[in-house]
Amino acid sequence: MKYFSIIIFSISVYLLFKAVSLFNFQRDGDGIGIYIFGLELNDRVLNEQVPKYSFSFLVIGLILVIISAIAYYKSKTYRVS
Repeated sequence: MKYFSIIIFSISVYLLFKAVSLFNFQRDGDGIGIYIFGLELNDRVLNEQVPKYSFSFLVIGLILVIISAIAYYKSKTYRVS
């Protein structure tokens, strides 16, 4: 359970950084492509939709931080020897 929480926390940190980078992205042209973990989510995201993607990454990242904290806490308190 401890390793699960570390993996989930790592994914959440990546998503939070992705959200911040999309918030601060300088937009030029019609739109951008959104990639996560090297996989293309959408290659034609209009500039008006970029904040929606960024907010989604932010919310999912925060939810995963909470899940990883709960999993880590449970792994510390319910130790079976």
